[in-house]
Amino acid sequence: MRFMPSIPLAGRGRAIVGDRAGNVAMTFALLSIPLLGAVGFAIDYGNAARVRAELQDAVDAAALAAVREFDGKSDEQIRKMVDATVRAEAPAGGKSITALTVGVDRATRQVKATATARVGTTLAGVFGQDHLDVSASTSVVGPTNQYVTIYLLLDNSASMGLAATSEAAAAMRKGVGCQFGCHEPEGGQKISNLEYARKNSIKLRIDTLHEGVLDIVSVAKKTDPSATYVKIGVSYLDQQLDNAVKPTLDRSKVEELAKTYSLGDSTFFSQHMEAFTNYVGKSGSGASASDPRKVVLMVTDGVQSHRPWVLKASENDKVAAFDPKECDKLKKNGVTVAILDAMYLPITGDWGYNATLGQPSKTLAGKTRRDEIEPALRACASTSYYLSAADDAGVKLGMTDLLSRYLSSVRLTN
Repeated sequence: MRFMPSIPLAGRGRAIVGDRAGNVAMTFALLSIPLLGAVGFAIDYGNAARVRAELQDAVDAAALAAVREFDGKSDEQIRKMVDATVRAEAPAGGKSITALTVGVDRATRQVKATATARVGTTLAGVFGQDHLDVSASTSVVGPTNQYVTIYLLLDNSASMGLAATSEAAAAMRKGVGCQFGCHEPEGGQKISNLEYARKNSIKLRIDTLHEGVLDIVSVAKKTDPSATYVKIGVSYLDQQLDNAVKPTLDRSKVEELAKTYSLGDSTFFSQHMEAFTNYVGKSGSGASASDPRKVVLMVTDGVQSHRPWVLKASENDKVAAFDPKECDKLKKNGVTVAILDAMYLPITGDWGYNATLGQPSKTLAGKTRRDEIEPALRACASTSYYLSAADDAGVKLGMTDLLSRYLSSVRLTN
């Protein structure tokens, strides 16, 4: 049996006092409270930062949408619009918003908004911090009443005589054995395909194009109801360049033109784009009627073509995609170039298509020459001003979308 040595009572007291064996546990216990608090605050502040970012997105979106309505709504309507949008887009459906102020300045066409939201805490609540308040502010300047001239450059070449819808294409094939309205009498009828389409109310792409022009006029009227700032000009491009309506504030001239049309034959971009560029001239500051900003809205299928090139095998290669270099001088002159690609859809059952655009591409591996069209038109367009449309509705919507995008350009100021 082993005995511990005898220690005097006074010595035992000193031993207990000097014993540090439990210090680590005691220290951890004492430090765990602030450590837990720090972790809790970090989690809660991270959540608050996320909510603030979402709140910022909501006020930005609301103000950006509101400035586009300056000419159609009162100040009070704009305030209500911003309020409703922020509350709809804010975290938790806006239930956490405790304050929301909206300012409208007609003189500078500016909308300001500030929103405050309350974010509940978790661990931080143990220390008496049961919520955090976050705020987000924005200031958006809308489009001013600058002077703008819109140049519509419309491709009215033979390919725009293509049936506008699948139903129209079926009707043309049934009636004349061809879905193009541009060809001379074929299929046994004594009138041209175009006349056949007209007599049977068959819609062609040229009809869609003119409906789009009427929609463009509607956008201009909404943007500039007093017909003071926004001029519209219309040019046609086929074998000739026809500046049919010089830029005008008289929308009726444009509307009248849209009720009539002429379907051309060939498309000679390379011969006429330089003349059109000189006709448009340089874009201005928009500060006066004599120095307007300028935008060209070009609607085309992007194919340079001539009927004899299709008929003669040695010239098939001349049927080609638009050369984007034709747009360089326009953009250098400060003109915004908006392109609506009225897509030239594959017509694999047509011998002319198969002999030209259906042939293998020399620049795009595994593609056809038709596939060269889109990248060429994209390269022609100014940044963010290219759209494509494969059907009747898409062409019309695309025209107005591109113009609205230009006229409603806005910027965040903070």
